[in-house]
Amino acid sequence: MEGLLKEVDDALGSIDDTVFYGMADIGKDERWNYVVYFREQTPYSDNLTGTSHGIGVCVVREGFVPEDMAGKVATAMGNVKGMRLAKGQGIEFDYMHHPSTGRVVEAMLMHFMRPAKGRP
Repeated sequence: MEGLLKEVDDALGSIDDTVFYGMADIGKDERWNYVVYFREQTPYSDNLTGTSHGIGVCVVREGFVPEDMAGKVATAMGNVKGMRLAKGQGIEFDYMHHPSTGRVVEAMLMHFMRPAKGRP
C-alpha cells in the first residue's frame, strides 16, 4: 500500500487496532469490531482541471458505535493532508445481525474528500 491509501491506513490505525481496506477479512465467529475504508466516487472539478479523491470510512461495532467515534474518525482523517469531510454528506448508520451470535451490529459510514490537481 502506498500514497493516499497508506496515509489513510496509518491515520485510522491510530484510533483502532483492526483496520481493513476495501472489505473486512474477518471470520464469522470473530467479534465484528473493526474499521474498513474504501475509495468512493472521484468527481471532476467544475472547471474539469482537477479531481477529488473520495474515501469512505465505515466503523463497525457489535452492539453500538460509541458516541465519540465520529469525532475520532474526523480528527484522524483530518490528519491526512488535504482530507476533509465531504460536502453534503451526512453520517450514515446501518444495522445487521452477526450470523454466529445473533447480536445486533451497528455500522457508521462517513465520507471524506481530498482535492487533487490534474485529471486521473
